[in-house]
Amino acid sequence: MKAPSLARQLLTWLIPTGLVLVAIGSLFAYQLAHRAATLAYDRALLDAAQSVTTQVSRVDSRLNLNLSPSTEQVLLFDNYDKIVYEVVDGNGNWISGTHGLTRPPKFENEEQFHYYDTKFAGQEMRAASMLAEKDGTAFIVTVAETLVKRDKLVREILLAMLVPELLLVVTTILVMYFAIRNGLGGIVKVREELAQRSHADLRPIPLDTVPVELRPLIADTNDLLERLSYSLQRHRHLIADASHQLRTPIAALRAEAEAALRSTDMRSAMERIAVNVQQLSSLAHNVLMLNRLEPGYIQHPLTIDLQALIGAAADRWLPLARERKIDLGFELDSASVPGEPIWLEELVSNLVDNALRYTPVGGTVTVKCGMAPDGVWLSVEDSGQGIPKAEREKIFERFYRSHPDDGEGSGLGLAIVREVANAHRAHVDVADGDELGGALIRVIFPQAG
Repeated sequence: MKAPSLARQLLTWLIPTGLVLVAIGSLFAYQLAHRAATLAYDRALLDAAQSVTTQVSRVDSRLNLNLSPSTEQVLLFDNYDKIVYEVVDGNGNWISGTHGLTRPPKFENEEQFHYYDTKFAGQEMRAASMLAEKDGTAFIVTVAETLVKRDKLVREILLAMLVPELLLVVTTILVMYFAIRNGLGGIVKVREELAQRSHADLRPIPLDTVPVELRPLIADTNDLLERLSYSLQRHRHLIADASHQLRTPIAALRAEAEAALRSTDMRSAMERIAVNVQQLSSLAHNVLMLNRLEPGYIQHPLTIDLQALIGAAADRWLPLARERKIDLGFELDSASVPGEPIWLEELVSNLVDNALRYTPVGGTVTVKCGMAPDGVWLSVEDSGQGIPKAEREKIFERFYRSHPDDGEGSGLGLAIVREVANAHRAHVDVADGDELGGALIRVIFPQAG
């Protein structure tokens, strides 16, 4: 499903909102216009009723309306509406005017006039009734008219109010639409710049070309580009180093195979080939492990018991320890860390394997783990020569070996240790061993919180 544009989404919200506001404004405008028209024309009706009242006289104890034809014509003439009137006495007896008008509501207390809606000859009308008195005799004058000019005035007022409101809403929507399009111009430039880049160009996007509201998004994108650049560089270096390092064991393997074809002592030749194959396998395993260890932290860690993990893997290291006559010991306390079990096992294996290979024959290697106030710790100590301070940072570089002439090892073990430690937010420390006198490598994991 194609996602709508940002401008379209905003207009989808603005247009209905604007229409609702116009509808609400129309309702209020109609009520205001209707009230204004009613008030104005009601007063005119009351003035007409007062004019009729002045023409009422009393003759022989009876009320009479002396309304000349010219006066009646002036009273009843209107360009838009039909006007009728009626005069009745206090008892409701007809005196003069049009028969059939609806009588007004009863006058209460000191009320002198009423306005009310009525019907006459099938037409909606508005009426004004006035209570008056002539020589002590009460009478009621009612004047009513149709609603033509009232409705016309309401429409004119309503139109005068709604047209500017509609124009304002339409203008606002258009201005916001073009403002959004113009504001997104910076994003268009960013898109065009990225479209012109090659797949290897991961330079950060300039922030000064985009609106302030979008800068956090571009900043996060730059952060992603930086991590991608680091990851690509890391893989390029790994591939370059691995291709260089693989030449030696492959060349040696080829030489041994060619020598085996010429040799009569096949067993000795095959043993040398097996050693080279083992080194090549170890190198391939470590290269693949480094490739899997992407920068960043573990997203969904498990709770790992280091004591159980090390105890379960101990049998793998015993053959090499017996081969080199090394006393491999364990002092393990209960200690749990959040992490990935396969990676933590690889970290411990590389530390132990490194200690076993570089400890002199007949030496000692001790593996420990436990809890401390600042977190969980893991240490591997040996009785070898130790690691000079000048080399304690270099040993974690890929393919670095303190003794280049030593054919054992790939130079990747401690690089894997640091990568795994970084992935678990742990710190790797190298020092001189207090108990065995050789190298002491400690991995300190932060507290679970």
